[in-house]
Amino acid sequence: MEKNVIYISPEIKEIIPVYIERRKKDLMVMHEALSKNDLEIIKKLGHKIKGTGSLYNLDKISAIGKELEIAAKNNKPEHIKKIIEEFSDFLNNLEIKIVTNDENKPK
Repeated sequence: MEKNVIYISPEIKEIIPVYIERRKKDLMVMHEALSKNDLEIIKKLGHKIKGTGSLYNLDKISAIGKELEIAAKNNKPEHIKKIIEEFSDFLNNLEIKIVTNDENKPK
């Protein structure tokens, strides 16, 4: 499977692995919430993921959080299940690359 590469600045290189592990824990919480049809928890976690992803310039993670939040607001459990699976795959195939400036990021 192809790796999902994210590019980060050296300033946050210590934070990102912890951040990713927390998102994996969020996935477990979302699986449990979905099994109980507790979409409110998923909506809140989606909102949190959307915000924290953008805080660290992790656009893909932020977009997934937004998608989760919207799906939960619209009562779409099947879509949520699909997003959770995609998010899990994304996190489990993640490669972090440290760049010193924007010029090192691929276009």
